[in-house]
Amino acid sequence: MPSGQLTADEYRRTGYLHRRGIGHLENMEWAESESALSELADMLPDNRTALRNLAIERTLALTEPNSPWRSSGSPQERQEFSGAVERAIA
Repeated sequence: MPSGQLTADEYRRTGYLHRRGIGHLENMEWAESESALSELADMLPDNRTALRNLAIERTLALTEPNSPWRSSGSPQERQEFSGAVERAIA
């Protein structure tokens, strides 16, 4: 947020995105977790916890044996996701 202040609705949204992102992460639902956690990180770009959770999600999505992002998945999707991981931890 450019102003550094969240409105009440934005504050509620961050809680929702956090719960949703972590819930999907726990269920290994990578795309849904990515969506929620990346939106949260966009809303809170200076929040280390939000950025850390996004980096964890992206790392797990790449390393989980059943993940579509593993080497057995689409090379283009894997490359795209690898780039997203690099941006999250940069």
